[in-house]
Formats: sequence, structure tokens, C-alpha cells
Amino acid sequence: MNPAALVPFLEANSIPFPLLGAYLAAYTEFLGGIALMLGVVTRLASLGLLVCMTVAIITLGGFSAGLNSLQGGLEYQWCLFSIFLYFTIAGAGKCSVDSALKQKLFTENGEFAFQ
Repeated sequence: MNPAALVPFLEANSIPFPLLGAYLAAYTEFLGGIALMLGVVTRLASLGLLVCMTVAIITLGGFSAGLNSLQGGLEYQWCLFSIFLYFTIAGAGKCSVDSALKQKLFTENGEFAFQ
């Protein structure tokens, strides 16, 4: 993982603070991806990834780039955007660490279990 390799691309597209942006994007994608796989802090992780994907789509041309990836389109980025939007809204499923923690920490009526 070399976030500094992304800096020339960010500079060419007039992204402010390219070095900071490169490191933020790299660590958000790495840690956010792990968090989504495990189902830990799912909404927060997917929100961070959603922001990264939004910046990528805007930087690469948004709707004007089209959807055909063979012609430089962005269907992959839009697909990821949709997935991250879903997890930001819906959260993790029943087979996740978030769900297990929720069951352990809260009672049926939503009260904190350890009082």
C-alpha cells in the first residue's frame, strides 16, 4: 500500500491537499473494507467508503463518463456507491459482529443490559 503514488493523480485533478487525501482514501478503503467484511461499525465504515467513492466519481467525470468500462465508464464505481449507500442506510445484517454486540449489550426493550 503506497498512498503517495496517488498524489500525482489527485494533483492533476485539482483535489486540495492531495497527500492528505491520498492517505485518507487509502486507510478508509483498507480499514473500511475490513470493517465491512467483519460487520463491525458497518454504518460508519460504509459512510466513509461512500464519501471516498463520491469523490472518485466526481473526480472521474460522474455521469458524463458513461457506464461502459471499456470506454472509461464508471459502472464499477457506481455499483460500489450503491452498495455503500445500502449499508449506510440498512446497517449490518444478523450475521455480523454489530448484531452480536447489540444482542449482548441491550435487552429486548432497548435498555442497557449491564446496569
